[in-house]
Amino acid sequence: MKRLLVVDDNSNFSFSLSIGLKRKCYHVDIANDAFEAIDCLQHNRYDVLIADIRMPKLNGIGLSRIASHFYPGIAIILMSAYDFKEFEEQINGLPAVRIAKPFQLSQLTALIEKSGQDAVIH
Repeated sequence: MKRLLVVDDNSNFSFSLSIGLKRKCYHVDIANDAFEAIDCLQHNRYDVLIADIRMPKLNGIGLSRIASHFYPGIAIILMSAYDFKEFEEQINGLPAVRIAKPFQLSQLTALIEKSGQDAVIH
């Protein structure tokens, strides 16, 4: 069973997403910001980090850089309700795939199962 860390400052969204992912037989932890996520990463091993790009203090891109540096085996999926082109320069070189909100749970689970392959779902 893959272990996932979902990071989004919208707690209703992350809670709902975690319910759907648990129904698909994933182990899911939730963090409400990047700093809480870093704490989770230090104490647990995750297969996939699923992070919103826009978060206060430290965004999902900064979190992804930290995660990929200290936990090189982790797959990273970046989510955004905004156009990824705004973040293209910052994302460039990150070992992350992207998914645009809103998305179907099946689209996300397909990315989770591919874990690590470059893909973009719009």
